[in-house]
Amino acid sequence: MKHLIATTLLISSISFAQVGIGTTTPEPNSVLHIDGGRVEITNNTDANGNTNTGVFEINNTLRIDGNEIITNTNNRLLLQHDNNGDLWVDNGTFFVDASANRVGVGTTNPLAKLDVRGSAIFNENGGNFDFRIESDTNQNMLLIDASANVVRVGNNLGSLSGNNSIIPDGYPANVTVNYLLDVDNGAMTGSTIGMGSIEYIVDGRSETLFSDWVTPINHLTNDLGYNYNGVLRFWDDVYADGFWTPSDIDLKSHIKKMTYGLNEILKLETISYLLKDDPFQEPKIGLKAQQALKLIPESVKTHNYKREENNPTVFKKTKLKNLVMSYSTLIPVLIKATQEQQKIIKEQEKLYNNLLKRIVQLEKK
Repeated sequence: MKHLIATTLLISSISFAQVGIGTTTPEPNSVLHIDGGRVEITNNTDANGNTNTGVFEINNTLRIDGNEIITNTNNRLLLQHDNNGDLWVDNGTFFVDASANRVGVGTTNPLAKLDVRGSAIFNENGGNFDFRIESDTNQNMLLIDASANVVRVGNNLGSLSGNNSIIPDGYPANVTVNYLLDVDNGAMTGSTIGMGSIEYIVDGRSETLFSDWVTPINHLTNDLGYNYNGVLRFWDDVYADGFWTPSDIDLKSHIKKMTYGLNEILKLETISYLLKDDPFQEPKIGLKAQQALKLIPESVKTHNYKREENNPTVFKKTKLKNLVMSYSTLIPVLIKATQEQQKIIKEQEKLYNNLLKRIVQLEKK
């Protein structure tokens, strides 16, 4: 039998049902008061949601074992409830500021309801779990749609029109449409993306509207439209007030007189035709690119420069399977042809006037 050591270790106050260990004056409101030293419980009975389990149990509602604190099934476990005491875990890895009602991760001075300092990972194992942020009037201001693998802004039911469709590209592998972001206000029109200070893009009625200039980043290296390895993607109609070409003499080098003129123009055969791929089959008029290439090669495009995807500073020269023409390039040739024709007219006019004078002189004799 273990001996009970004198009053310096254990004092039992029977009248108040108090026990003191290491003290002769247990706290008045305490049944058990331990002062100094340490207490070790070696029992490791597992705690669960049932009574009479665990190493330590309070009022048949809360149980503790070596690594668990468990309440009765469906009961709440309250930490620092009904006071302003803060909660620290691992020196600030997790911190609850009770007085400000804020939670900090990686900080003991959270500046918002949730303040995370450092990296954060959501849905690490790739489960089908959405992540949603609401604004004051929109329940789906930002939605990570796990099942669709897309970030949605403004609406959780965007159509993802064209998703997974195939776009011919002329390369061995075509392009598959794969939405990563869908901006949708829930209406047929009006979804808008702001770009910087005053620029924005608006979803119109079967069109996309731009509030300001649309220009390439690099000079003379980007095309509008597509012609590569037999794959054509041309715009149907272009409505514009004017088309301007760099023509300042200071921008030009290797300048010399053009040799084309009336002779080449007279040899060009004009035709009317239908484009085979035109879905509207509108009749058109024009020239034969193959013939123009022989007479005025600068008016016909036979090759293009394609930027290398894995080395964007390198452009690969590729031969076009389908020739295309720049009819505006023929304007200088038409001007030269008109000048030559006018010279011929003036020479014939001079000859005509001389012949007319001779006829008049002969008639007077």
